[in-house]
Amino acid sequence: MGMTKTVEIVVTSFASLIVAGIIASVAWVARKRSDTLRLSGELSTEQAHSLIQSVGCPCLVLTVTNKAKRIAKIKAASLSRRNADVIGQFQEGFGEKFGFTPRPDRPHPLAIFSIGLLPFTTPTSSLGWCLERDDVCQFILPLLAPGLAFLHDAPSHDLSVEIQLFDNSKQELMRGDAVLRAIRAFVEMYRDHPYHLNPQIEIPVSLKVESMTLPDPSLIGATNQNPIVIQRKPKD
Repeated sequence: MGMTKTVEIVVTSFASLIVAGIIASVAWVARKRSDTLRLSGELSTEQAHSLIQSVGCPCLVLTVTNKAKRIAKIKAASLSRRNADVIGQFQEGFGEKFGFTPRPDRPHPLAIFSIGLLPFTTPTSSLGWCLERDDVCQFILPLLAPGLAFLHDAPSHDLSVEIQLFDNSKQELMRGDAVLRAIRAFVEMYRDHPYHLNPQIEIPVSLKVESMTLPDPSLIGATNQNPIVIQRKPKD
């Protein structure tokens, strides 16, 4: 009889420890989830035509929504194509080689070409947007952004939309078919109409590529002497 009681006490204590462990795990997961940055993105043409007067051409609109309790501190947004074989066009435009040396296993360098999206909503701080849960901010991509036709023909898995945070880290917001479908629908809708980008609007573009040697620092701050033509390749 005494042994049975002892067993019951042990079993009860063990079960209590298991329950306590489960509760602690659930609480840890809940805290972890609340500390995780969760953003959603949507590309839309709904407001495209209304921006012609101010921008000079229709614009694709990116809406970023914070889905977490954690405040999202967003600095910028960009649209990128990976595996972009355009380093040659950039070097021709600047008339320099950039001090670039390709990797031996990659004789044809593949770069990441990015177009910076322009702010559409007013920033909430000097660094950008501080979004509470369910808050949104928006960015725009003008139809006449340099290189947009080049992205139009990219493989879907090479396309992505990224968000840059206050600490300069980046987070992928969208990738693949959803990005490609939005770009193609946008370009096909407005491509045959004559537009002129407002000359006061600057659209940043960047090119990142791996090199076996350091870049030439003398080119920092230089401008290209010749046009940099990035466009779709003619179909066979």
